[in-house]
Amino acid sequence: MTPNNTPSKKPIARQLSFCSVLIISPQIVEVILNEGVEITGDMVDEFFMVVGEHMDSEISILLNKVTKYSYRFDALMKLSPSTKIRNIGVVTYDSLAASTSKFMMDRFNTSNKNVQLFKAREEALQWLQSL
Repeated sequence: MTPNNTPSKKPIARQLSFCSVLIISPQIVEVILNEGVEITGDMVDEFFMVVGEHMDSEISILLNKVTKYSYRFDALMKLSPSTKIRNIGVVTYDSLAASTSKFMMDRFNTSNKNVQLFKAREEALQWLQSL
């Protein structure tokens, strides 16, 4: 129960073909991509289909980079202009992941999403919840 005696919603976990998804609230989803996966445009479609069943029309993503993965160009072309994503909190655990994330943000954030890098999951989650 929450402080006002209403039932609290438990996060919804889903395993997709290429990642695990934790729907934290109707606005925030955490994504952990499978190790070594190459994200395709079809995978992006799968992601939006699954989260669309449980979430608002505009979402914030907590991208937890505990694994190494890559993107195909068609995936980037679907993600970059998407109006469904409004904020992205990227959690990186080493300097290479941080550098790669910064490069991707600079190169492919064509719709000027609000993107921030963090070194801890809780910091990213707090930031997304504050928006």
